[in-house]
Amino acid sequence: GRSMGLAPAAGYEALRVHADGTQARSALLEVISEARRTIDICTFILAKDALGDEVAAALRERAEQGVKVRLLTDGVGTSLPRRFLRPLLKAGGEYARFNPIALGGLLPRFQLRNHRKIVIVDGRVGFLGGINVGDEYDESISRRASFRDTHAHVEGGVVRELQFTFLEDWHFSTNQIVRDKGMFPPPRPDETEAAIIVPSGPDQEWEAIEHVYFTAITQADEHIQLTTPYFVPDEPVRVALCSAALRGVRVELIVPRRSDSLIVTAAARSYFDELLRAGVHVYEYPRMVHAKTMVVDGKIGIVGSANLDNRSFRLNFEVSMLFYDATALAELARLFHADKQICRHTTFKSRARVGLPMRLAEASARLLSPLL
Repeated sequence: GRSMGLAPAAGYEALRVHADGTQARSALLEVISEARRTIDICTFILAKDALGDEVAAALRERAEQGVKVRLLTDGVGTSLPRRFLRPLLKAGGEYARFNPIALGGLLPRFQLRNHRKIVIVDGRVGFLGGINVGDEYDESISRRASFRDTHAHVEGGVVRELQFTFLEDWHFSTNQIVRDKGMFPPPRPDETEAAIIVPSGPDQEWEAIEHVYFTAITQADEHIQLTTPYFVPDEPVRVALCSAALRGVRVELIVPRRSDSLIVTAAARSYFDELLRAGVHVYEYPRMVHAKTMVVDGKIGIVGSANLDNRSFRLNFEVSMLFYDATALAELARLFHADKQICRHTTFKSRARVGLPMRLAEASARLLSPLL
């Protein structure tokens, strides 16, 4: 990790895994309400809907009480009217957009999106994972149409690295150097577990998140449980998964039966035949699964914002967390097993029923894989 510029493992007091947007929403609103000094939020999407309104109101209330609030959204993923932001700004909160593209902007720069979902409160409580701020992530609002997602909620010293990641993004977007007191509280003696924050993006020499996935897969001895909404792997990750299965590791992959992109769904299915021949078990979730998680041998866990595709590994600014906490790993494995129970198990027999037109569509979509 040091050779890729990553910070060393840091301790934490508590780590919880939120299995859906309803859980994450309740925890987030509670933590925001308890903030005393700073609230920093970076999200790809902040929607102007019920959940967006609720979060904006909670941030405004804290800003009115003197808490320093900074909100950063991606310049393409989010577009908010000024009237939505006015109450927060009037209360003293700050807002910035990451790499907004003006009309006629260069296409290469347009591709560089901030896909991170980070919340840091008082430098000690952090959230990261796949959940954006929007109703489709909350089952209590969107019901059957909601996304199945996973978010990590951590407290303690490792949050310092999330804070650094946010401040780099904030500086890039505003040119501000933040020097608020209390943003980096010292570690506490009861931080017995350890985790590594893994940021990745086009500003780095190495694709850190891809290297972490690749290394974890190649070191697996018994079991890999992988969930991703967009499965368009590059050759190293694809070969690593197949090689793991061929040497006897039970490799299980959950993807959505139909993602929110038809092209990505078709491209993902173009890899199924090769995976099945290698012995990988492929499961298709009945609705949109947006979680980006992996458990290896029940010993290593990853939760983050990065999909298994070229865009997340090389173009987007992403962040994941690598951890070894037995309790959190057991919860991730339990969630994977529960998800698997309602999936359709893809087999050679089901693939044989795929007609020529669909196979042509899959092959055509695969040609676009480097761009997806």
